[in-house]
This record gives sequence, structure tokens and C-alpha cells, in this order.
Amino acid sequence: MVIGFKNDKSIKDKLFIPAELPILPLRGTVAYPDLVMPLIVGREKSIRLIDDAMAKDRMIGIITQKNPDIEDPDIEDLYTIGTIATIMKMVKMVDGSQRIVVQGICRFKLVEFTDREYNLKAKILPIFEEYQRDIEVDAMYLNLKNLYKKAVEMAPYLSSELAQIASKVENPGNLSDLIASTINISVSEKQEILETIDLKERLKKVTILLNREVETLELSSRIQTHVKEGIDKTQREYYLREQLKAIQKELGETEDKFTEIEEIRKKGRISYKEFIEFALYHPHLGYYRKRSPGKDGDFYTSPTVSPIFGYTIGNFIKELDRAMGELKRLYVVEMGGGKGRLVEDIIDFLKKTAPSLLRRLQFYVVELENLVHVRKEGKEIIFVNDIDLLPDIEGLFFSNEFFDALPFRVVKKVKGKIKEVYLGYKDKFVEELGEPSDEVKEYMVKFPLKIENGQKAEIRCEDYKFMKQIARKLKKGAILTIDYGSAKPRFMTYRAYKNHRVYSEILDEPGLRDITSDVNFDVLRRAGEEEGAVEVFFLS
Repeated sequence: MVIGFKNDKSIKDKLFIPAELPILPLRGTVAYPDLVMPLIVGREKSIRLIDDAMAKDRMIGIITQKNPDIEDPDIEDLYTIGTIATIMKMVKMVDGSQRIVVQGICRFKLVEFTDREYNLKAKILPIFEEYQRDIEVDAMYLNLKNLYKKAVEMAPYLSSELAQIASKVENPGNLSDLIASTINISVSEKQEILETIDLKERLKKVTILLNREVETLELSSRIQTHVKEGIDKTQREYYLREQLKAIQKELGETEDKFTEIEEIRKKGRISYKEFIEFALYHPHLGYYRKRSPGKDGDFYTSPTVSPIFGYTIGNFIKELDRAMGELKRLYVVEMGGGKGRLVEDIIDFLKKTAPSLLRRLQFYVVELENLVHVRKEGKEIIFVNDIDLLPDIEGLFFSNEFFDALPFRVVKKVKGKIKEVYLGYKDKFVEELGEPSDEVKEYMVKFPLKIENGQKAEIRCEDYKFMKQIARKLKKGAILTIDYGSAKPRFMTYRAYKNHRVYSEILDEPGLRDITSDVNFDVLRRAGEEEGAVEVFFLS
């Protein structure tokens, strides 16, 4: 992942590049000159290499492996063109790995290895790029900028910030490298761009690759539109009736009872909160009853990517235990912990680093679904579906992306007055305006809204209620909340996820998409303070 771009020729000109450099083999990606990017270093040789470089001039050669599965690559396992880089930052992790941030300097050619045993070192030839800017280069440069802007607007995996970064890049070579590093192309194609020194040829190749990506995105969009349009009224009605039959069967209802949709029609409308509760948490059709995070789901969470997140929380628990005087029994409660994967990672970490502390811990997971208690490394993980079923807690409440998934109401300012947005059903869910519910009115007394006419806003009453519940149950200890949001309210942030794509429309396909919106941490802070909690730190 590229996190920045920096091009300072004056710095580059002042650097002395030695004829021999330590070589860091890279798996699954390619580093480019002038780009700033984070890397995780885990191999023993590579860790020694980074330690040595940090003690000297921090300069290394980064070169991509042809086969990422080779653990100890030799010269024939590496491409011949790489990037000379300087290490800007290095952090040692608890599992022994390192997180580094590097900035590319220039391309180089690998000549021969001079050390293969202690760590990889090689003789290299720096490649300094010189080019003449003419009309053809300028035309390809401008075309590439415009095409990349179009790709960023269409591709869910490209951040809007990348278009802003690209718009400020004045060097055509740097622009082509930036684009190649971010678009969805193979590692071999990225390497081909790195190896293309001639500027015009590189611009042409990147333009071809970017055109292919844009065409793929456009085709995908057209297919999605055709599929959506192809579901006519009869098909929709059939689909809904089958869903409703399943609801009746799950709830034990008879045919003559009102179905969910019939009940909505009878009521006339429901709130956004009721819709989200149905779409996410219905016992049979709700999204969270059917889908899980990860590569096979619709979204990633940190625990599904790496155990490092669990190790970080494990370190926090160790510090909390010391601060609380090493109690005889310390409780650790995860809110919305699913099947307990993150807690299992914490247990693995503490088994290795603090076994005596682990013996004193009792783990709970609060999850709507009734899960069977499990044991991990001899520790029982107790699942409950209600906070009130917990004992009084001395220890830690923590959550990761819990509050952002709670149901919320929606309001809209119309002619200077706040109206609540409700949902009626007419072959599909449609918005209707009405007077605010009592819940909304009470919330707005505590948290007054500052929105303009025509603007909508989320009302996150459930966040407030849950945090008060958590703070009341905690008698001594800490509450650690990790989530998307900000210290002050941001409005119209709600969105849906399906197949790792983000959608602004959350009313489509209820039960088949995850629904979320940004958390207002000020609401959580206020709720906690009302129950005696004190904010210790807030990081964004």
C-alpha cells in the first residue's frame, strides 16, 4: 500500500550511493523511486539487514522476488532491477518482526551478490533517469492524469486521496510509477514498469494497463446495472415472499399471521433503526447471521488479517494489569467479538509473554448469537448475548468495529425544522418524512445538531445506550474502543459493503449487505462520563 509521495531532487542529488548495498527481497509487491510505502519484515536475514542499515546510513536496495514462496532467495530468484531506498522509520513488533517505512530514491541494477550468509549484500549500478519533455510527453502525461482520475472515481479499492496526490505530481515518470503501484495489475506487470527506463515507453505501457483497468471497471458496472434492471417486479415479489416464508418458519408463525412486509404496510412506515435491525440482526435473514469478515466475506477486520492486532491488545492488558495492582482475578470482555478469534489471538500472545497473568484472566465475549463456550490454551471463553448477564467487571471492556455496526436513526432538516426520515414499502423501501420520535428528541437535547437545510444526519442513540451500559457494569478498569469515526459528529457517513465493494445506497438487498456509519466518539465519551468514566486518551 502506498501511503505517500515525495519528490525532492535536491535531497537525491546530495546522497552518496555506494557501489555495494544490503538487499531486501520483497514478496508480492514492487517498490518505486520517490514513493513512500510501509513494509513488514519478518525473515531472519532481512531483520539483521534492517538492523545493520539503521545503525549506518539507512540505505538499502529493495528488489522483488520472482517466486514469493522461496524463503531464502538467491540471485537467480530475484529480478535484476530494483529500487534504492532509505529507511524513514522502523518499529520492532512483539512477535520479533519489524515494520518499516521506506522512501524510494532511484532505480538500480543488481550486478552480483557479495554476501549470502549473514544477510544479502550485492554490487549495484544506480540508474538515474534523464528525459526531455516535449509535446508528446506532455500529451501522454495529461491523458494519464485524466484517465487515473476516472479510475479512482470508479474503483472502490482506490482512495479519493490518490487522485489528489496524482494531480500534484509534476514529473511524468513519477506519475507513471505512482499509478503502476496502485492499480490492480500483476506483480510481473508492476516489475515491467519498473524495468522500463525510457520515459515515453513507460508512459505508453502504463496508459495501456490503466485503460484495461478502466474498461474492466466500466464492464463490471454495466453488468451490475443490467443484472439489477433484469430483476422485474414479479421476480422481486417472488424473492420477498420466499424470504417472508422463511421468517414465518423461523418464528413459528402460521400463514394467516402478518408477514414482515405486511406488518410494515399496516404500520405505514418504520424507522431506519428498525430497518437496520432487520437487515443486520434478524435471527434468520440478518446479515450478521450469514456472513463473516475476511477474504471470503464482504469486508476485512484487523483480526482476520493478522494476529498482530491481538498481540497489541495483549500488551495493553499487561500494562492495565500492572496499573491495577495485579488483581487476583482480572476480567476481559470483548463486545461484538463474533466467534472469539481476536480473544484467541490475545490468549496466544499472553501464553508466550505472560503465562502467570493469563492464569488470572477470565474472558467473556458479548455477542447476539448464542455461541457455545470454548476453551483456548486451557482458558474458557464465555459467550453471553446481553451485557446484564456479565458479573461486575474489574478489568477491561474492549471492542473493535462494534459501535459502527449498531443501528441508527436518520433525520433531515427541512425549512429550518428537524424531521425524522422513515421508510415505507412500495415494491421497495422508500423514504418518508415525519415528526421525530421521542428517542430522537431526547438525543438532540443532549447532542444538538448543527446541519443545514436539506442535510441528513445519523442519530446514534444505540451508541449512547451501550456505552452507558458498559460503563455501569465496569467497577474498576478501562474501556478500549477501536472504531471508524471522529471526535466530533460527521453526517451522512452511512454506507453498505458487499464483496469488498462499498455502496452509498443502504436500502438495497436487505440482509445481503453489511451496513455501517462513522462513530461520534464525543457521544461515547459523554455516555461514559455520565456513569463515572474518565477519558484517558483519544487517538485518530
